[in-house]
Amino acid sequence: MTDSRSEILGRLNSKLETGTNLPAPVQPAFVADCKSPLKLFKEKLEAVQASVDILESLREVGASMTAFLNAQQSPLELGLVPASSDLSLPDMPGLRCYDCDDFSTSTSILTQAPLGIAETGTLVLPSSSQRPTLANFLPDNCIVLIEASNIVAYQEQALLAVQQSEQGMPRALNLISGPSKTADIEQTLVYGAHGPIQLHVIVIR
Repeated sequence: MTDSRSEILGRLNSKLETGTNLPAPVQPAFVADCKSPLKLFKEKLEAVQASVDILESLREVGASMTAFLNAQQSPLELGLVPASSDLSLPDMPGLRCYDCDDFSTSTSILTQAPLGIAETGTLVLPSSSQRPTLANFLPDNCIVLIEASNIVAYQEQALLAVQQSEQGMPRALNLISGPSKTADIEQTLVYGAHGPIQLHVIVIR
């Protein structure tokens, strides 16, 4: 290696090690000026055809999930992703919840998102044995619980939080904004092309 090349690479490495001259994250003004990330999160999700309920406690989730499933004319049954099995869910008369092993056989599933992004109305779902990726794509109806305190303003904040978590960056990080859709065929919008037809988000204050 020539002396000049060694010098150039050495200078580049020193910049990486010190972290100097790195560009600042782009933070859109409409998020920075937003006094309520929760309100913006809800607006962004509803703009892409997701439904959102903001509840005061877990005691209200049964009514929210039942109303959603009834609106979709779906059975009052929910497959629980392992990450949501540990939730202290209240008694929900008329609603059957079961631990789900095969997500291809479940019409509706319940999972929990550790993070949300107000900027884009996005749910952050790191893959793990407790949160299998297939659960986000196979069922027709996906119900996601998230705590309001876990909604951050920007994508950069969410990615940093995942990196600094106990589990670290997973093999797959699913960022979900609304039900799946495509307009690839004759520019006709079709829902449920590669994932749930309906997405229902329940935010717990």
